[in-house]
Amino acid sequence: MVIEVNSNQSGPIRDQNSAKTQPAEAQRAAADRKTAQREDSVRISDDANSLRELAKNIDSQDSFDEAKVNEIKQAITEGRYPVDSRQLAEKFLELESHIIQ
Repeated sequence: MVIEVNSNQSGPIRDQNSAKTQPAEAQRAAADRKTAQREDSVRISDDANSLRELAKNIDSQDSFDEAKVNEIKQAITEGRYPVDSRQLAEKFLELESHIIQ
């Protein structure tokens, strides 16, 4: 820090560094004000909007066809539901192999 002392000058002693730092500090303060005034924004892509619409459509639909489920239940109760024992056995074996791994 350099302090200028001159006996020929009247008035207070002046710090030469403060003259240099004040503009920098003023610039920083101005930049801080600009930053404070700036607003953040978010833009959602078209893909994200499409996914949101798809999710809404899926949520609004039933997850299963209740009428079909009731029809199958009724057919099983009445013994009209066809069961392919070979296909059933193959599915059990497939399930078993996944469990063992």
